Amino acid sequence: MDETQFNQLNAKLDKVIRLLALLALREQKTEKGKIALLDSLGFTSVEISRALNKPPNNVGAVLGELRKKVSNQDQKRSVRNSSTGIPVSDSSIPVGQEPK
Repeated sequence: MDETQFNQLNAKLDKVIRLLALLALREQKTEKGKIALLDSLGFTSVEISRALNKPPNNVGAVLGELRKKVSNQDQKRSVRNSSTGIPVSDSSIPVGQEPK
């Protein structure tokens, strides 16, 4: 396969990827949901901004907000009782124990 054929194949694959992404986006109602979906599919922030016709700064801000939210959720899940080391849920009941 020469370079011209490779470039043609690459361009066709890019089109197929964009079409599949557009089909997946039909399920999402919000811009934030669309950005999150495309990010989860491996699209870069520049590719997302092009696909949604949004400024790159806007997409970057939404991605930052989403990642911050995920990071905060991960920190909450990893909270442990300092005396026992047992993981504690958000309701402060150790995991595996019934509420009293």
